[in-house]
Amino acid sequence: MQLIVKKTLSLRGKVFPPSSKSQSIRGLVFSLLAKGESTLLNILDSDDTQAAMRVCVALGAIVNATQNTLNVISKGLPLGACTTEINTDNSGITTLFILPLLGLRENCDIPILLNCGEQMRARPIKSLVDALCNFGMSIQYVDQEGRLPISVTGKLKGGSTEVDGVNSQYLSALLIGLPCAENDSVITVRDLHERPYVNMTLDFLKQQRIDYTHQQIDNVDTFHIRGNQRYTPIHNTIKGDFSSASCLIAAAVLLPSEVELKGLDYEDSQGDKRLISILQEMGADIVIEHEKIRIKGNKTLTGMRIDANDIPDLVPALAVIATQATGKTEIYNVMQARIKETDRIHSMTEGLRQMGARVEEHEDGMTVYQSSLQGTFVKGYGDHRTVMALTVAGMVARGTTMIADGDAINKTYPKFVETMQAMGANVISDKSKPSNHIILIGFKHVGKTLIGRRLAKALNKKFIDLDREVEKLYEKNHPEPFTCRQIMQTHGESHYRELESEVLQHVLKSQSSVISLGGGTSLSLTNQEIIKPHVLLHVVAPRGVVFERIMVEGRPAFFDPNEDPYESFSRLWSERGEVYRKLTTRTVDNSGTVERAVNEAITHLHNQQGCSGHA
Repeated sequence: MQLIVKKTLSLRGKVFPPSSKSQSIRGLVFSLLAKGESTLLNILDSDDTQAAMRVCVALGAIVNATQNTLNVISKGLPLGACTTEINTDNSGITTLFILPLLGLRENCDIPILLNCGEQMRARPIKSLVDALCNFGMSIQYVDQEGRLPISVTGKLKGGSTEVDGVNSQYLSALLIGLPCAENDSVITVRDLHERPYVNMTLDFLKQQRIDYTHQQIDNVDTFHIRGNQRYTPIHNTIKGDFSSASCLIAAAVLLPSEVELKGLDYEDSQGDKRLISILQEMGADIVIEHEKIRIKGNKTLTGMRIDANDIPDLVPALAVIATQATGKTEIYNVMQARIKETDRIHSMTEGLRQMGARVEEHEDGMTVYQSSLQGTFVKGYGDHRTVMALTVAGMVARGTTMIADGDAINKTYPKFVETMQAMGANVISDKSKPSNHIILIGFKHVGKTLIGRRLAKALNKKFIDLDREVEKLYEKNHPEPFTCRQIMQTHGESHYRELESEVLQHVLKSQSSVISLGGGTSLSLTNQEIIKPHVLLHVVAPRGVVFERIMVEGRPAFFDPNEDPYESFSRLWSERGEVYRKLTTRTVDNSGTVERAVNEAITHLHNQQGCSGHA
């Protein structure tokens, strides 16, 4: 699925952000460990919480869902694993929180395989594994040292260890599991990152009256935890999620808007509520009331320095906000953003640069300068927060933005698009599977149209001349018909290219056809990405012949008026030829007869793996 975003003029409305993923999954894990029936109200329904629920069932719990209420019935400890393999998909929090609990099973001497999705396999786990081995468990890497999947045996006995503070989930996982270990435990953490998430875990422990002590001296945190404790059933209402709300807040702040976000408790321990104070300091008009936040947008924002160590999930939204703030914004001290679902520092640097932003990437963050954004094709990197942030960027950008991996939003915010639409955002999700077209690319007047017509007839397919489709669209909104040359001469190349991209997106949704593109269509990164899945044929012809054909109609609008026509042609021939060759190695030589060129095209189609249906 991809998201298609166009410039949005304003936002209005009252909406509820989704429930907190962090609280939802903590609630599920504590419910699994507690003997009896627990109740979670307003729990998040997403890919990550679904993964956590499946794990709870695999470890012996009964999970019943009715509307927004979740009942978890567990026999408590020891956990009764009913399988020899558990798969946590790509849920990092579920994977790490469950790992210590595998040492609290019945028959811990029987190996259990902890597996996951490809994205989670790329994330480091060695620090937590080493700590658990020090606490009595035995863990073997199956494929690669320091990475999932792993085979787990042995009891969680307790003891003493040190764990890396770069990922707070390592510490939270131990804090949840160790009260149930046989013996007392001591955890030492140096340079703890993401402290608000640890505080959230400690809030759950306090609610359960767990006996522990915590001492912080300089950058060293030490926890003493009494063993042989037990959890009791919980009955919690999950709060609204400031992390998922961050992109709603960003959009409302950047655009002319009057938006009210409901269900957000500013008194809650979630660290990502800090976005509100950051934006207020930058100049945003945000009013905090009881469990709601009111925003009046389009105020002048001023760039600033932001220590994002405690708020790595906000990095994508902050980067987009920074493109619209005067001066520059420095986001620093957040190296751990590189080990989330993707390297978020890099994904946002690349995405915003493709949209025209000036961004400097640093090891621990990024510097973003005020920039004018232009819609284009951008990757979502399989990361929900990158996809949602780039959606906001697309809403303030000129033109159309297409975001790959749009279904990544299901990880935490499946209704993100619907919520944005309810406020007036110009964003849609495109779930359609495109037909497999045969697309002819190449320089103007190399013969794409003539070859395309003959090829379509030979294959019994529809032929589409993109230039003609552009002219048709133009005619719908103007009294006089214009050729492509006239449209470009009258309105400029930028306007023409936007019109051309719009038409291309439309025709690609039609049934499988032979499509001839204009010479400049495939220069756009957006257009390149959307034609790549199709069969591309590069039509070539003698350079001198092509120049003569072009000049019959006079100097074209896309030639530089300050250059000699042949010099302009030669430069463009070289530049565009490089683009065409990068898109496909399949060339069709039109230096002879059209029939020979068509036959060459058909040969390519027969040789194309899996293309027997094309001919």
